[in-house]
Amino acid sequence: MHRPPFSDQNAVKIYRRNLTHWRQEGATYFITFRLADALPKRITEQWESEKSLCLAARGISKASANWQSDVESKLSKKEQFEFRREFNRKLNHHLDRGHGACHFRTDPALATLQEKLLEDDRTHYYLGDFILMPNHVHLLLNLIKGLDLERTRQKIKGGFAFLVNKAIKRSGKLWQREYYDHLVRDAKELIAFRNYIQENPNKAGIRLPDHSYREAEWLTEALANHHES
Repeated sequence: MHRPPFSDQNAVKIYRRNLTHWRQEGATYFITFRLADALPKRITEQWESEKSLCLAARGISKASANWQSDVESKLSKKEQFEFRREFNRKLNHHLDRGHGACHFRTDPALATLQEKLLEDDRTHYYLGDFILMPNHVHLLLNLIKGLDLERTRQKIKGGFAFLVNKAIKRSGKLWQREYYDHLVRDAKELIAFRNYIQENPNKAGIRLPDHSYREAEWLTEALANHHES
């Protein structure tokens, strides 16, 4: 299947919750879902405190309701990129340390999530590469035309939580409410995210079952076609 993994023509839309999110029709997203206990409270509080201090040094108060707008108006594009990259790196470092119950260490949970991701491929989204880590999931996703990322996210987190909880005979909240997404803008970014997904277990120093990782052929083909054009 040849499907463009990113678009340089469609308009980018921006909206904010706790984080800023960029949306674009026809784009591919790098998404991270975290299990509810993947980041202990002391770590998230430390992380938020370090972010606040970093921004305060640049004249931005995170206590302000408009702090995200201040970041975009007061910091250069390069400074914004470096700020987000550094704090995402720190957060991923803590994720890779394996905090919490790590439900995806157990094969029933792992197999259930993998099967459901593949089952919904081509009906709710075009599934790209993914890695199912013990306490979080990284994946690349391209949306079916007419579906938005928020509804797709709700389906993945809600429906998958029910199935995973059932598989491992538990109840209660499975995922953290907040999640991370990044709109993939070009081939360079796509290659970087594919490499990150593939290398995540090695960097975390853990060995995972083969079905924890998937490399999507359609993304490989799309990149090859892009380089040829």
